[in-house]
Amino acid sequence: MNSCKLTLLYLLTLVLIIPFSSCDEDCNDTTNPFCENYDPCTVTNNVALNNFRTSANFKLYECIHCNWEDSMMRETDTIYGGFVIFEAQQFHYSSTYEWKIGTDPTIFREKSFQLDFSDFQGKVEIQLIVRKEPSLCFSDDDGVDTLVKLLTVLGSIPDSLVTITGVFEGYDEDNPNQIYRIEHRPEPFYKLKNFPNGCSLQPNEEQMGTAPGFSALRILSDDISFHQCGHPTGYGELLEDRKTLIIYYDVTEDNQRKKKKFIGKKIE
Repeated sequence: MNSCKLTLLYLLTLVLIIPFSSCDEDCNDTTNPFCENYDPCTVTNNVALNNFRTSANFKLYECIHCNWEDSMMRETDTIYGGFVIFEAQQFHYSSTYEWKIGTDPTIFREKSFQLDFSDFQGKVEIQLIVRKEPSLCFSDDDGVDTLVKLLTVLGSIPDSLVTITGVFEGYDEDNPNQIYRIEHRPEPFYKLKNFPNGCSLQPNEEQMGTAPGFSALRILSDDISFHQCGHPTGYGELLEDRKTLIIYYDVTEDNQRKKKKFIGKKIE
């Protein structure tokens, strides 16, 4: 009996071993580091292996409530004034950054930073040079790349010409038959009137923000007195026609938070 048991155990062991051995022999996955034909260059955008081409691509953002945890950023190349955030899009442990902003002699070396253009008007040439270890996966990568973009600063304009201010007539998407008007004005800071529909209160300065490009707004609702309006929070933005305003917001109704969408056209 003992001999039979040992023989059976031996056969079972062979059955288990053979498939695994076969798998190892058939391993043909270039993305699997345990295969003989593993090629790290097939694992795209792998920061650890540095198998991506050196790139100086960067983006410019305008923001509402800059430096706040709930700041709202929008990519842009044209502003009226205020803060602009500069952000390089590539990172590697060996990366270095050299930013040249217009005629400013300062060399900025951070991956991301912000500058205030409140007292400037005109076009600004933005140059970024990125250096890092060349990638072995790209024979033409020398580890250096340069990109130049233009930022247009229009300067301050009269409130009457700020496209996101004025009277907008529209409706909430979940109730298209109920048309109402809202008003967005600086008095002296930006306020929303009759928003949400029928609300007689107005957010204070800490609850309202408008982007430097004047194409977006942000609504907060931390003030205890604003509870009568259902604690609205959200953001709005003008579409390309510069007349259609969309506000995405949350509000409390029937003791529940509900998502809403206001769609309005500028009429004044």
